[in-house]
Amino acid sequence: MITIRAITPIDAIIDAISALPKKIAKPAIAKALNRAATATRKRSAKVIQNEMGVKAGALKTAVKVERANAKKLSALISNRGKRLNLIRFGAKQGKKGVRAKAWGTRRLYKGAFIGNKGRTVFARTSAERLPIKPLFGPGVAQTVIDGGIYKKLRRFTSEEFKKVLFKEVAFRMQKEAGKAHAKKKSIAA
Repeated sequence: MITIRAITPIDAIIDAISALPKKIAKPAIAKALNRAATATRKRSAKVIQNEMGVKAGALKTAVKVERANAKKLSALISNRGKRLNLIRFGAKQGKKGVRAKAWGTRRLYKGAFIGNKGRTVFARTSAERLPIKPLFGPGVAQTVIDGGIYKKLRRFTSEEFKKVLFKEVAFRMQKEAGKAHAKKKSIAA
């Protein structure tokens, strides 16, 4: 499991915003964390998809977001999952074996075949009919580390968080100012 934590000059920003009333600061930080985490999940799925050469559906369960709230001011983006079978990498059956594009390179896996009603690529482990073993390509977590995706996503997450946090604080302050103004009007009337 790979976890992305964005700890940069953001801590200083959060300290500055924490000086605001808790009614504004904590919900704003939580909302900004959640938006940044969601944007990072989308970006990571796209980057991983391009790096691995798999369809988006294969990654749907691999990238998870644990959301923040006003009491728990941290969001967690994790990449999980086992190595994917070669069928996920565009495997095609040929006379000599199976061709698949795992690790970004299309190659022939001699003697391999597609079985299990088209859901799995197998290879024989001996000259006998059985036993057979499934053939795998890279896993999501492995790709995130090896492909340098982790550093890119970390940078993206912190930039996205900063951008969203300032908008969210401004929105909440404006909302509070509007409530105060409406309250003064109702008292005066």
